[in-house]
Amino acid sequence: MAVKKKTEWSDPGPFCFFTRDSFAYIDVVQKVLRGEPLSGKDADSFAHPAVQSQQDWEALLNKTWDDAERFAGLIEQLPETKLWETFIHEKYGNYYRNLHGIIQDTHYHLGQIVLIKKLLDLNVEVKVD
Repeated sequence: MAVKKKTEWSDPGPFCFFTRDSFAYIDVVQKVLRGEPLSGKDADSFAHPAVQSQQDWEALLNKTWDDAERFAGLIEQLPETKLWETFIHEKYGNYYRNLHGIIQDTHYHLGQIVLIKKLLDLNVEVKVD
């Protein structure tokens, strides 16, 4: 394994990956909270628009913040009794389980982002031979 100093890093790819993976299920649950049918695929978790410029990256971040605000608003409107009701089908558990799972998953991905950011801040490239 060789470690060498990097001169520059500008690809937000890993951040896009974790950002969209976190919000893919939020998109699905938001629809359910608005009364729409449950619809989503695991493959959607890793799909995100190509980020090839600072403008693309900022658009993705803005969409993420907007989605978070809308999601928080829907949760605030949710009656507490709804938390203990079945989330669509018994196999998915209740609303609380799904919302709590989103919180845990988001924290997990935030931790990954922090670790990647720290590695990038070291300004090194790790190459496995």
